[in-house]
Amino acid sequence: MRVGNAVAIGAVAGLVAFGCSSDGGEVATTGDVPEEEPSSDAEGDAEGNEVTESPVVGEFTTFSDPADPASPTLVPEGTAAAWWYTAGDVYAVVYTGLIGAGLADPLCPGNSIRVADGSFEFVSNAETEPGDCGSIEVDPGATARVCDSVIVYTTIIPTDTEGVLTASFGGVEAGQVGGLAEVDADLDATPEIDPEASAYVFPAAMVTDGEVTC
Repeated sequence: MRVGNAVAIGAVAGLVAFGCSSDGGEVATTGDVPEEEPSSDAEGDAEGNEVTESPVVGEFTTFSDPADPASPTLVPEGTAAAWWYTAGDVYAVVYTGLIGAGLADPLCPGNSIRVADGSFEFVSNAETEPGDCGSIEVDPGATARVCDSVIVYTTIIPTDTEGVLTASFGGVEAGQVGGLAEVDADLDATPEIDPEASAYVFPAAMVTDGEVTC
C-alpha cells in the first residue's frame, strides 16, 4: 500500500406499433426495432467502475484497549487506510484494510474535517449494518456501503471546506478499540468516485483483489 501525506493521530426494445411524423400524424411501422447498444456508462458499471488511486490518503493508527495500554493494535501498521475522493459537491472516502482484518463488530465508520480553529466540522457517523453504531448518533445524509473488502462512505463534508480530513472507525463503547486517520484536504489532487456504483475496480495498491461488488 502506498500511503502518503498522512498525519496519523490517536483518536430495459420491443415491437413498435406507431411512430410520430413531422406533421404530428401517426405513421404505421412494423417489424422489430433493433435494440440499442448499451451505453459505455452502463457497460462500465456492469464490469466495475474503475477507480483512480487517490493521492489524498491517511493511514489508520489503531487504538489499543484503554483498559490494557500494552495490548497490541488490531490492524497492523500500514494495512488500513482512508482514501479520499469527491462525490459531487461532497467528499467520499474509501476505507480499506478493515473488512476481514479480524476486527470485532461494530465498526461504525465516521469522519469530519478539522478546520483552522481546531474544531471538527461536518461530523457524521453511518452504519454499515443496523445498530452497529450503538448509541452514537448517525447522520441521514451520510452513507456507508460495504463492498466486499472495502467501505465506500459518502460524507457530508463540502468539497470547498479547507482543513484536515479525518476518518475513524469503532470506539462505540468504553473499552473498544478504534482507529483514526488524518490527511490535509487537497481538492485539486482528489479524484472523483461514483458512490452508488454496483461494482468497483481498484488499483492493486489499494485493494489486493482489485474488483469488488456492493
